[in-house]
Amino acid sequence: MPLFSIDREQNAGIPEQAHRFLQAIREANALIVSYAEHNGSYTAAFENLFDWTSRIDVKVYQNKPMVALSTSPGKRGGATVLNTVLSAAPRFGGDVVASLSVGSFNQSFDVEQGEIADRQLAAKLYEALSQLGGRLSAA
Repeated sequence: MPLFSIDREQNAGIPEQAHRFLQAIREANALIVSYAEHNGSYTAAFENLFDWTSRIDVKVYQNKPMVALSTSPGKRGGATVLNTVLSAAPRFGGDVVASLSVGSFNQSFDVEQGEIADRQLAAKLYEALSQLGGRLSAA
């Protein structure tokens, strides 16, 4: 997807990928969004996609219940970007029902097994997802 700019939007319109992404959100019952943290913020790729999509509809998250996750190799686990998400999501139609930051990703996640190695952390993830499931059951 091209880098967002007003000039590019005026000259070529909004890329089809942004329309497809927003349509996928519209069709979902709920969202689980994991935010990688780069230098204390969203990744450039996510920010670019979000910028384009918000030009179609500022309520990008479409008022869907969501679990917001973050991670990074550092001990704080993307806590800075997660705090940004928790603050900003409601303005963009995000109904965050639970959140979790996973620190020290390389030590917390077992790549070979494809699972969280830390049992307490795995339990916290299960609880966050259970809250999302409870919201969907009530609907």
